[in-house]
This record gives sequence, C-alpha cells and structure tokens, in this order.
Amino acid sequence: MKLLPLITTLTLLSVLAALEDHQQPECHYHAKTFQYGEKWRNNCAICTCKEAGTVVCGPDVCSECKWGSPTMYYAHQGFFLDGCKTCECFDGVVSCTDQTELCEEQRKAEEAARKAEEEGNGELDEPSDDE
Repeated sequence: MKLLPLITTLTLLSVLAALEDHQQPECHYHAKTFQYGEKWRNNCAICTCKEAGTVVCGPDVCSECKWGSPTMYYAHQGFFLDGCKTCECFDGVVSCTDQTELCEEQRKAEEAARKAEEEGNGELDEPSDDE
C-alpha cells in the first residue's frame, strides 16, 4: 500500500505545477500577448515568455539578411544599394533610406557630363597639313 501515497503525491505535484503555470502573468512583446512558457521567433532569435511576465530572447544577432528578387544575402551591419535606396542589414532586418532625389541629381549630372564629352569629341580640331 506504499504505492497509493506515492501516486497521491505525484498527482498533487502535477496539479500544483499546472496551477503555477496559470498563475504566471502574460508576457507583452511588440504589441502581442504571449502565455507563460510560450515560444516564438523574433527575426533570428527564439523568444520565451518566462516567470513574472518577462521575455527572454536569444541569440541576439542574425548573421545575415535576405533581400530582393532574386534573393541576395547581406552580412550583419552591412550596407548596400538597391536602386536609389541605401540599405542596411542589422539583426536580420533590412531597413532602407530612399535616396531618390540624390540619385536623380547624380543621374542628371552623369548624363550632362556624357553629353558634354560627346559634343567635345565631335569638335576636335584635326591637325592641319601646315603644322
């Protein structure tokens, strides 16, 4: 009959553990609510809702970003150009700054330089036979 107290003790411990899980507050992370023990992906990190409503995520840094079509891979903290946008890869997330105005100015300057060069090439004086 020693088995009955053991089963009772194990059952009681299971019920207490279940009650403890339900007594933990929810975790709030980036405008979302998660339950105690719940896990989710945040970029490259795996996050977990822990005791007292705290969120623990790790590892903190992604080694690369995927961007574009066809897909290109960029290193963490790397900068690259996407048309007239300057982009940065940070922690697996790409953020871009639109540089259309500067890009357009540069394109116009390059076009004007090319036209000036073409016009200049057509006006080259041929050396005369007198020289």
